[in-house]
Amino acid sequence: MTNCINNNKHEQPHAVLALSNDAIDTYSNSVRVYIDESKTSDGKVGVGCYFEPTRGSAEMRLAHTVTDHVSIYSYVGEMAAIWLATQTAGQLQKQAQSAA
Repeated sequence: MTNCINNNKHEQPHAVLALSNDAIDTYSNSVRVYIDESKTSDGKVGVGCYFEPTRGSAEMRLAHTVTDHVSIYSYVGEMAAIWLATQTAGQLQKQAQSAA
């Protein structure tokens, strides 16, 4: 099924959206974090993380400049975004444990 969607994602965006939403919903009892990276035309690379709100916490948006002139194809930005998300999640977990 995934291969079929990959071949037709531009022709059937509604199907891709439905499958994506179904996959996301399987994690409804988890903290969901989304990451992304971007590169400006002058070579600056930045990363961002979005933590969805939960019953116990508000949403959180983080942004960070990685460095200048890093190739987006080197995945440095993606790795930096994963690191930022995991470090932040660890801090939030420690805060929640100390508050309990």
